Amino acid sequence: MNCPISGFDFICFFISSAMAAFSEWRLDLIAHHKAIAETPFSEIA
Repeated sequence: MNCPISGFDFICFFISSAMAAFSEWRLDLIAHHKAIAETPFSEIA
């Protein structure tokens, strides 16, 4: 994400960092749910 206006560099950096962190968190969440879905119910109970 490139921002031509220097005053918005920090905001753009913050937004891109937040988006990257969010997509990483979402991937972790999906992997976690997938692991739960693949676990037999008897192991959970």
